[in-house]
Amino acid sequence: TPLLIPNPWDIGSAKLLAHLGFQALATTSSGFAGTYGRLDGHVTRDESLAHGAALAAATDVPISADLSVTQTATSGGGRATLTVTTQNNGPATEIASTLSDTLPSKFTFVSASAGCTYMSASRRVTCAVGDLGNGAQAVRSIVVSYKGKGSIANTVSVTTTTADPVSSNNSSTLTIKLQ
Repeated sequence: TPLLIPNPWDIGSAKLLAHLGFQALATTSSGFAGTYGRLDGHVTRDESLAHGAALAAATDVPISADLSVTQTATSGGGRATLTVTTQNNGPATEIASTLSDTLPSKFTFVSASAGCTYMSASRRVTCAVGDLGNGAQAVRSIVVSYKGKGSIANTVSVTTTTADPVSSNNSSTLTIKLQ
């Protein structure tokens, strides 16, 4: 069965939707702004974050949160360092987030941050990110070696057990210039 995530606009509607059996709740910028007598887009980031926290505190069901991942890389002398940043764009806390990177065949794994493991058979680096509060970031580094020059694309992705309505930013592909 599909997961349906309704958008409560205040604590009362959040409690009602949870009572009706919804397994997760999202947030609505328009509905929330309307509770203040404002138009959509006329509430501050801090007001929106506080609203998400209030909804989460009012019910026992998870509130959705937007998890995103980005990466940068430096290379030279046959080594590259991939720096991967996972960010929770809110409003709820992300629970049990995990970062994954299946290394391109041109890369040889050297090391990674604490909490990361490498499986040589699948060439996959997996990093436990854990729980990320609203607005929090986690940075992990992966060091690889390579031979030759050129460019190579590397893709990282992040998953979570929290409902994430914006999956388009859960992966990042970067073309790395090997120097």
